[in-house]
Amino acid sequence: MQIEDDEDIVITLDVMLAKRKMTLSELAARVDAPLNRLSLFKNGNAAVIKIKLLMRICKVLKCTPNDIFYFREKGAAEPDFRIGKGWDQNL
Repeated sequence: MQIEDDEDIVITLDVMLAKRKMTLSELAARVDAPLNRLSLFKNGNAAVIKIKLLMRICKVLKCTPNDIFYFREKGAAEPDFRIGKGWDQNL
């Protein structure tokens, strides 16, 4: 599958951090990763993320990779990230 210019992988780590009432600094300490690396990932500027780091993030945040990022196709509606709406009702 090739990602076209009008498609994106959207990072929602900030949403999960807010839901867990956790700062990026606290997450960095708990997953033993440099804060700048997590900041690049959170802002969508990281070219790579190691699977082991992603697993540690998910374990600490008690979530799945689907909760941290998703694939958005052209014309697709943005998900509603408010608590109790849509996909996050079981979090």
